[in-house]
Amino acid sequence: MNYYQFHIGDYAAHTRNLSILEDIAYRRLLDAYYLAERPLSGCSTDVARHIGMSDHLLSVEWILSVFFEVCDDGWLNKRADAEIAKFKEKRAKASIAGRASAESKINGRSTDVQRTFNQPRTKNQEPIKDLCGKPHAIAVLDFLNVTAGKNFKPVGANINLILARMKEGFTDSDLREVVERKCRQWKGDEKMDGYLRPKTLFNSTNFAQYQGEADQTKKSNREII
Repeated sequence: MNYYQFHIGDYAAHTRNLSILEDIAYRRLLDAYYLAERPLSGCSTDVARHIGMSDHLLSVEWILSVFFEVCDDGWLNKRADAEIAKFKEKRAKASIAGRASAESKINGRSTDVQRTFNQPRTKNQEPIKDLCGKPHAIAVLDFLNVTAGKNFKPVGANINLILARMKEGFTDSDLREVVERKCRQWKGDEKMDGYLRPKTLFNSTNFAQYQGEADQTKKSNREII
């Protein structure tokens, strides 16, 4: 994220007792968090060095202990995660709208040409069902790019894998859930990060396994509750 909403009243209410150095540390930590769009990794010393405050480690550690939580991925800030989730959802919706608009214009021009020359649909023409599904498939690919920090193009090799899973009855929410789950597990891992790709995630056999893992997690959470 290159920008985020800053609620002055909320911030002032929660930080009025901070020293100047602690306030600077908190703002720098938030900036680093939003830029990375994920928890801050490393020990407190690494984090302090990352934001240029190695000489003020105690201030950084105090802010981390008060405003952040330690998790498997690093130092977590729930408020920042909520803002990042909203930003990603808004960006994904904008992408869907843009893709749908482009598809609509393309389809409209194709229809005009067909009417002009009175050409019937041939066997090789793409089914209407697939045309309707493409914007959703492209949106899922965009979601993968945003979440994993990749730049996969909406070419046939990538889009057809997503369409195939949708034809099997999986929704775009199912596909996004698998993307999010695997990004949490693999993103930043030197060995596994390269597998955050359509060929791996949306392969028929792999996807069935990953979807099963998600369902099992939901079942376990319900049992705990």
